[in-house]
Amino acid sequence: MAGSGEKVLAVDYGQARTGLAVSDSTGILARPLEVVHATNCGDVRDRVLEVAVKEQVSEIVVGMPYTLRGERGEQAQVTDQFVRTLGAGTDLNVTTFDERFTTKLAARAPSRRKRNAERTPDDAVAAAQLLTDYLRWKNDRDV
Repeated sequence: MAGSGEKVLAVDYGQARTGLAVSDSTGILARPLEVVHATNCGDVRDRVLEVAVKEQVSEIVVGMPYTLRGERGEQAQVTDQFVRTLGAGTDLNVTTFDERFTTKLAARAPSRRKRNAERTPDDAVAAAQLLTDYLRWKNDRDV
């Protein structure tokens, strides 16, 4: 449960680049971590699991790229395969969350200029936006 000292790792999966972000232990704040540059699903899974151990997370949330109409397109099917591969490699809870607007929201964020100056990769920022949305949804549900 977010807000109870458990950290969450967010994954913005892509076939060439995958953004990672992690929450703080309060389950309120999200920060971009890194971008995994790999095209092999197994290599991405391995790096995600390494980061999960290093960051001591209790949950992994993967952004599900539904179409604008809320349907499962080709990228959602690819992401679904990654989620199955990831889940088979860990005892951690692996869940998905709608990410349709995270990349656009991340690019429009008011602090985006500061992030550009710091050279935080867009994919990691998108993962942080996904995680922020997920934590907000999860915390609202727990109230």
